[in-house]
Amino acid sequence: MISEAMENFSPDLTTFQLASNCIPVRGAVRTLICDLQRQIGRLIPSTFYDFIVSIDRRPLSILEHEHSSADWAVLRKNMAGLISEGYAFWTPTSHVFVPMALDWESPARVTNAIIDIAATSTHDYKEIVGQLGQIGCLAIQFRSFTPLSLKNIHEICQACNGSLLRHVDMILPFTIEFTESALNEFCSQNPLITRMTIYSSPYSKRMTIPLTPTFIDFELGSFTTTSCGQVHEKLFSMNLHHVLESMSFNNCLNRKLSIDAQGEIRNCPSTPEKYGDSKLVLLKDALKHHEFNKYDLINKDHIEGCKDCEFRYVCTDCRAFVKSNDGVSANNRVTSKPSKCHYDPYTARWN
Repeated sequence: MISEAMENFSPDLTTFQLASNCIPVRGAVRTLICDLQRQIGRLIPSTFYDFIVSIDRRPLSILEHEHSSADWAVLRKNMAGLISEGYAFWTPTSHVFVPMALDWESPARVTNAIIDIAATSTHDYKEIVGQLGQIGCLAIQFRSFTPLSLKNIHEICQACNGSLLRHVDMILPFTIEFTESALNEFCSQNPLITRMTIYSSPYSKRMTIPLTPTFIDFELGSFTTTSCGQVHEKLFSMNLHHVLESMSFNNCLNRKLSIDAQGEIRNCPSTPEKYGDSKLVLLKDALKHHEFNKYDLINKDHIEGCKDCEFRYVCTDCRAFVKSNDGVSANNRVTSKPSKCHYDPYTARWN
């Protein structure tokens, strides 16, 4: 494949072209090429990426004379490797391949919400879901820190039926009622549920619900209000929506609204700022607070460490748990590296 890719071109006219859907993200040491169509990625040395940038639409016949024969052989091999894997191609008409628009837009004032549930919670789910619909929210996550029966969960699902919601995600503690057969039947009857995470389970397993996109993860570990903000390769997302939002906005807090277990409205359930009691303040009015959206434009290009990381547009951010000098400063929270990220972009190693 590589030899064919290297041979099938006319160097007098041909230029090397990354596919428009392949977005390179330069890091300190490595560059990640994000294929937003296939939702896969390819790591290359950042020095090779710099070469790709430098040859922008210049014929290979000219470039060959600018490098030693040994260097050119290596560069051609690397280019051919990207071509054989579908990330790039040779073309004599590079001018017809326009860059993909990288704008991210949404008509919704809130795209996703989190509702925390404790034993003392008194949420009016029907009212909350209705108000979320008024501001365009399509996805909601319920995080329970107290055991819920299938009847309790069904009541929550009933409040979601007939709403604008398209995705319901649930994080729940394990109970003996949560057998695989019972959950299979329950999720089949409640198709809005797209994911369940059952924590403190006696076993670890992923099960899927037949004929639906729903999956259920049984996890051994516990889950608390401080469990969010994890940064790990298995949590990377290379889909178009996530990457484009990450390039312009904070991919955790942009267009997010949360209601904590006590009913307080927040941007994130783990950040200290509160914007009123959800029983007394309309969600659309809470959004008008001058500080509610203060993190929206803090994307990874502004965050220490992250701004030099090749994974900055495919991972998730966290402004609640960050590495700071005093641990509590709001100023440090704005641009400090997430404390639960253990990747060093300057050595390309996970610590």
